[in-house]
Amino acid sequence: MFELYHHGSSVCAAKVRMCMHEKDMDWTGHYIDILKGDQFDPEYMKLNPKAVVPTLVHDGEVICDSTIICEYLEDISSHHPLRPADPLERTRVLYWTKAVDEELHPACGFVTFLCSHRHTVWRLGEKGMKKFLDSTPAL
Repeated sequence: MFELYHHGSSVCAAKVRMCMHEKDMDWTGHYIDILKGDQFDPEYMKLNPKAVVPTLVHDGEVICDSTIICEYLEDISSHHPLRPADPLERTRVLYWTKAVDEELHPACGFVTFLCSHRHTVWRLGEKGMKKFLDSTPAL
């Protein structure tokens, strides 16, 4: 059984959901509302000490980090392979996933927060916004 802890606007969680969809995998979702601070719940942080989404639990094993989760899913399921069979082509795919993790994702996080989450955070009022921002660890 696959259990995925995720949030709707997380690009990393979306990457895992797309991978699972493409591979036609059934999963149970646990919605972590990162705008309410659910990721800092002590029970969730036992699964993912970095307090981020997504987190996959498969047969009792916890796997964090979207790229690692996708690689794991590819390794355990030959159904609808997403990686090329050729080793050189797989290496080229790794360059792309590395670029996404190191360059694109940090930029997406900023844009996602600025465009999407700011409206939600503003509704918290000055004190609520300060509490939200203070609860978010610096990178």
